[in-house]
Parts: sequence; C-alpha cells; structure tokens
Amino acid sequence: MLVQFVRRFSKMSLPTKIKPLLFLWCHLLICTFLFTSLPLAMGTASDDYTSLVFNGCSKQMFPNNVYPENLKPLMNSLVSNSSLETFLAATATSGDGTNGINGLYQCRGDLSPAECNTCIRKIPPLVSQLCGETNVAVRVQLRGCYLRYEIADSKPFDATEFLFKRCEVNQARAAGLGEKRDTAFGILENDVKNSTGGVGGFYTGGYDTVNISGQCEGTLVNQDCVACLQSASQKAKTECGDSVTGQIYLYKCSISYKSTNSSNANANGVPYSRKVGAGSGNYPAEMVVAIIVGSIIGLILLGAVVIYIIKECRS
Repeated sequence: MLVQFVRRFSKMSLPTKIKPLLFLWCHLLICTFLFTSLPLAMGTASDDYTSLVFNGCSKQMFPNNVYPENLKPLMNSLVSNSSLETFLAATATSGDGTNGINGLYQCRGDLSPAECNTCIRKIPPLVSQLCGETNVAVRVQLRGCYLRYEIADSKPFDATEFLFKRCEVNQARAAGLGEKRDTAFGILENDVKNSTGGVGGFYTGGYDTVNISGQCEGTLVNQDCVACLQSASQKAKTECGDSVTGQIYLYKCSISYKSTNSSNANANGVPYSRKVGAGSGNYPAEMVVAIIVGSIIGLILLGAVVIYIIKECRS
C-alpha cells in the first residue's frame, strides 16, 4: 500500500522545494512500518503452532468397510467446527446407529478461532500420510492442537495415560531450577483447582524464571483436570529431570515449562497464574517496545515534515 502511494505521489504536481522532502518522508515512513511490523512477523514465526509433535496409530484395522465411510463426515465436521470453537467431540454412525466412530479436537486455549481452524485443517492430510485411514484409533498432536478418533466400542483410555515427552537435551545449571519449576507446577494446579471455568481450560503461570502452561481436555471437570495435571507434572520431574525445558503429553492433558535465562517481570519469587481465553496470547515485551518506539519515530517525522511544509508554503 505504501509503495503504491509513493508511485502515485511521483506523478503529482508539487512545488520543487516540497517534492524531494515528501519523497524522503515517504521512504522514512516505509522504514518505520517495516521496523514495527518485523517483530510481529518474527514472533509469529517463532511459535509455529501447526508443527507436528507426535502421532499415534493403532495397529488394529477397521473390521469392515463401513467405518471408513463414517470417518469422512466425522473429519469434515470436526474441521468445519474448528473455526467456531476450540473444542468439540462428535460421533458418526451408520443409519442404524452401528459402526460408530468417536472423534474430537482441541486447540490451545490462546489460539483464535481462525488459528484453531488453520491448525486443525493441517491434521486430516497428516492422518492419511502417517497412519492411513483404516486404523481403529488415531491421534495426531501439533503444537497448537490435536485431533483423535477411535471406534465407539473400543476400550476407554485412562486420562493420565502417558503418551509423549520432549525434554531439552542440555541440563540446567541454574541454581534452584528444580524447586522453582516444582513451585510453578503447584501454582498452576492450585489455579486450576480454584477456577470457576467448570471443564477443561488452558492455563499459564510461572515462578521466578520458570514459565509454565497446562491444558486439559474439554471433557475433564476441574477436579479431574487437577489430577491429570498433577500426574503430568510428576512425569515431567521424573522424565525431564533438570532439563531447562520440558513438555509432557498425557491422554487428556498436557503440561510444558521453560526456564528463561533471566528473571521475568514476576521475578524475586513472585508467583503468577491465569486462565487464558481464546486469542489472548501476548507479545513479548521486546516486541511491544519495538512497536511503541517505531510509532513514536513515525509521529515525530510526520510532525516535522508537516511543520516544514507549512513554513515553505507561507514563504
């Protein structure tokens, strides 16, 4: 848009003294725009919520050819609804109510509906690529969402069944990291326990230099969510040890933590925790500062150019 404006501006008939100055102002405005938008683009790229974390494919196959036919409308329904809500469970059956398949998806609580839809739309092709379309149970987990399905008469899984871990290879050398992480886990669990949200939920929190997040499946009430997150945090302690980052995925909840190099705004042992709604993700402080500084520079340049033009016109 700015480039088009400059091209149109070059064809305008303006006083000789003013035109070069306005050209300079336009170029400065473009530079300011790039300066403020680049941090946002970098921030978006740094959190690729559509990247694959893990997948699970049952070794058992559908007992007949009717199940695959029921799977197609189920997947279509889950994908289409992901632009409206961040969690949905559904069932597809034959006309007589047999050959049922249960499926659901869930997006990370800080994703907007549009981002949720983008994330979920990535999964059906991955199901075909990684598992095929004849397995009786499948789960594909991306960074920002997951989708799973299984035949209706399959044996239910325990909510705390361990699925996957990802731990930072380098071990932490910061003093007291384990204690800080465990304190952050406790704060998060307490926040879930005191939540009035009812079921599911995405929570973020931290303690000193440790940031943490956790999410429960939308079918879990608060007390079951707390129990699941407690199991996940215990698994993080045993599986990840003193790693600076860790991600633990259980069947119906997940938890992740990261130790920063320096204390955040809630340092000096000050705990914090909150339940996050859809699309409420925050930009890091560095991005906010860059945007503010760039905007101020742009306003100063605009004011200076306007004042100069007024003086030139009067003379």
